[in-house]
Amino acid sequence: MTEPTFDARLDRCPLCASSRIGAHDRDSKGIVIDRCADCALMFMNPQYTERYLQAYYAGYITDEERGGREAARKRRQKEAAFDLIARHRSASGRFLAVGCGGGLELEIARERGFEAEGYDVDPVTTAQVSARLGLPVYSGDFDDLKLPGARYACVFADQMLEHPKNPADYLRRFLELLAPDGVLYLGVPNLASFSARLKTVQGKLGLKNRTRGSHYDTDHHLFHYTPAALRRLLGREFGYDVLAVAGDPRVEISPGRYRLARRHPALCSRLAVVARPAVAGGESS
Repeated sequence: MTEPTFDARLDRCPLCASSRIGAHDRDSKGIVIDRCADCALMFMNPQYTERYLQAYYAGYITDEERGGREAARKRRQKEAAFDLIARHRSASGRFLAVGCGGGLELEIARERGFEAEGYDVDPVTTAQVSARLGLPVYSGDFDDLKLPGARYACVFADQMLEHPKNPADYLRRFLELLAPDGVLYLGVPNLASFSARLKTVQGKLGLKNRTRGSHYDTDHHLFHYTPAALRRLLGREFGYDVLAVAGDPRVEISPGRYRLARRHPALCSRLAVVARPAVAGGESS
């Protein structure tokens, strides 16, 4: 693997542009996690260079496993995301999965009744997924894609918004692509979970020196979100109404524990948010 290289330090929050940022934590490799005092976003600072990230992701995406228990678990996890979407939007119209990987969510979207399309960074894998599924799957610069504005019933971004250096650009573009009654699904790691908070405290107290900050996944996660930060950012900075904030628990736990973690994101290391374009003149959440 190529030795990491870094940009110059950021002096403003990449999502709300506040200058009130400062060191929040570090990991065992010495990578610093900053926190914005205004929107509560956490992010690596300094961040990896684009060249390093391109080299890292060149072999990152793999096709979904075609059988076995792990493949079944992944499918159930994605199905749960679609169940959450179904509470707020019927399964019809155009669907865009951003960061679609091996195409599992495209398969489910089509089964549910959506007209599915996908996007990911690796052109080789996206071409393979497109050929296998017979669906449009794009690669390249996301902002340069010739996609129709205000037409998508659902933009689906599960476990991707923590990766790119420009999450604000993605959130603005998602809003342009969504139909007025469309919904955005975001799935991200939850840095406000009890587990993440405990690991942060243990690291700062010197109790986890060898594994300090492992929950930040700084090999490839540049940004770190909490329910409060996402709700604030989506509503105040990007023009969304937040419809649901939920935990995204693992599907193999008991039904009772699953329902509890779904209702209380602090119990869960992953977070799911459903939002829609804010109504003109209305109040955003």
